[in-house]
Amino acid sequence: MQRSLIFHFLRWSMGFSALLVLGCIATLVFFLLSKGWPAWNTQLFFGNTNPLDAILGRAPLWEGIWSAFMGTLCLIAATMALVLLPGIGCGIFLAEYASSTWNKRLSTAIDLLAGAPSIVMGLFGFTLILFLRRTFLPEANTCLLLAAGCLSLLVTPVLVVNTREALEAVPRSIKLAAS
Repeated sequence: MQRSLIFHFLRWSMGFSALLVLGCIATLVFFLLSKGWPAWNTQLFFGNTNPLDAILGRAPLWEGIWSAFMGTLCLIAATMALVLLPGIGCGIFLAEYASSTWNKRLSTAIDLLAGAPSIVMGLFGFTLILFLRRTFLPEANTCLLLAAGCLSLLVTPVLVVNTREALEAVPRSIKLAAS
């Protein structure tokens, strides 16, 4: 009887807590939409430039958030292009082909890479640019490829670990049936 009462109280309090959090989120979203809706127009994205000319690249865009938005999408695409093949390939290698020695060494390296803070990766990219400017390429500057390379160092461990765990979760009988 006592356990049942405690169980019902905990269940009710968790439900109330969940509703309270959802209510707070709904209030925040409503406030943002009601106050921010008037600002959502083409001038927010393109400034005083014609939207079609800005999208097609016929006119330079000095105002608005369209440039930042497209730069972010290009950075994500470049990062995924750099990380997909090596990340999935390394995950497959670790799950299927690596000996225990290689598995242990690569897993340690991947765990170390996963533990590096993002600010360290940014400093690595900045240091790389400084090194390139002083030694090989005096005209080197920050670019999309360097930013994508730094982000790919952050994304690679997640992709490798997820690929490896997904392949290790497949039963051996299904693997043999598929071959």
